[in-house]
Amino acid sequence: MRSVFLIVVIVGCEILGANMSLAEPALNRSFEFEVLDHGATPHHVFASSLRGSKRRCAAGCAKDTACTQFCYEPTTKQCLLEDAAVEAASEDVGETADYTCYTITSVCTNTFTSGTYLNHVFPFPAFDGEFVLDFAVQINADAIVSLSVDDTHAGINYEVGTYEQRLEYFVLGKYGNTLTVIRRKWDKGDLIGIPAEADGVVSGDEMRRFWLRYDHGTFALGKHERAAYLEWTDPTPPADTPRFIGLGGWADVSHWIIYNRCS
Repeated sequence: MRSVFLIVVIVGCEILGANMSLAEPALNRSFEFEVLDHGATPHHVFASSLRGSKRRCAAGCAKDTACTQFCYEPTTKQCLLEDAAVEAASEDVGETADYTCYTITSVCTNTFTSGTYLNHVFPFPAFDGEFVLDFAVQINADAIVSLSVDDTHAGINYEVGTYEQRLEYFVLGKYGNTLTVIRRKWDKGDLIGIPAEADGVVSGDEMRRFWLRYDHGTFALGKHERAAYLEWTDPTPPADTPRFIGLGGWADVSHWIIYNRCS
């Protein structure tokens, strides 16, 4: 039988207007958590603190939109908040033998379709230095996740000045679906390339799910619930830092699913 518990979190209490009153009404939102088996895939810990109880730890996870699961140790009262990125089991953050871990059971999705030949969509607000993207994509080859200083794909396609501001690309399934690479721009050389497994990186017949973590010039990419198969840190990061995520392809239309917390 599943072990689950429900927690109701008041959202909005810390949003204050100029008169120190609530800028908008507080909302009660409920979140259901399911206990994970010991030995479950360890995720990336992005916050650690002391909490008086499991429910207080759960409340911390529920209030942070980056949190997909949490781990709690009742003796030390240590609370670990984790995102969708997966850590290698040998790393210290993955050693949670004394913790009980819980995952949020409700996941919502958004779907996007991008055009061909770098006609990217930029569906997200600006990010500040770091993000974790939990996504699936369906395309024959050349699925591209781009990081840009702006969110105008038309300018990137046709204006050299704006185009020169393109910072990084992840290309899943380059060279006939045989490589995953990072490159500065579509017409520049690859900075790193990882060969694909026998069935390729992406597929035109099915959605394949990945996670991507970016942290101020450091990249990690992995398949869903598996440790990163590509990790790279830019030794010479550009002065203009990326702020927007683009989704697209090369010669084929690409279909995307973005997994996120239900609001």
